[in-house]
Amino acid sequence: MARPYTPGLTPRPAPAALEAAALDPDDPAANRVFAEGLSRMAAGYYWEAHECFEAVWHASGRRTPVGHVLQGLVRVCAGAVKARQGQPAGVQSHGEGAAAHFRAAQQATGRAQLAGLDLEPWAAWAEQWAQHPPGAVSLDEPVFALPPIRVSRPS
Repeated sequence: MARPYTPGLTPRPAPAALEAAALDPDDPAANRVFAEGLSRMAAGYYWEAHECFEAVWHASGRRTPVGHVLQGLVRVCAGAVKARQGQPAGVQSHGEGAAAHFRAAQQATGRAQLAGLDLEPWAAWAEQWAQHPPGAVSLDEPVFALPPIRVSRPS
C-alpha cells in the first residue's frame, strides 16, 4: 500500500468507490466498510479511514446515536491528519469534537458501549490528546495508540 495520504504532504490516491451499508451497532464486524475503516485507522491511514467512516455515517443516519459514534471516529481521523500537518489547533478542535460525539451517543442510548467502542474511555482519550497534541509525527507511522475496539462477531 502507498504512503498514508496527508493533504499538502503526500500524493492523494484516487478516491475509493465505497458502497456502505448502515452500521448495526450490535454487530459492527458485519459492516465491511466500517471494518476496513478500523483497519486503516489502526495502521495510520487516517484520511483513508475517515472516508470509510464517513460513507457508513451517511448510510447510518447522521443524527442518530450510531451516527455520533461514526462522526467521532471521523473527527479522530481528522485530528490525526492535523497532527501530521503540524496543526495543533486542528488536533485540539477535532479531539474535543470527537469526545462530544462519543458522549452524545452515550447520552442518547444510555449504553456504555456502541459499535464496538467503550464510549466514555474513547471520549476521555480524545480529550486527552486534544489537550496534549503530539509533537512532530511521522508520515508513515500511526500518530497514537487507539483505545480498545471490540468488533468480533457474536457467537
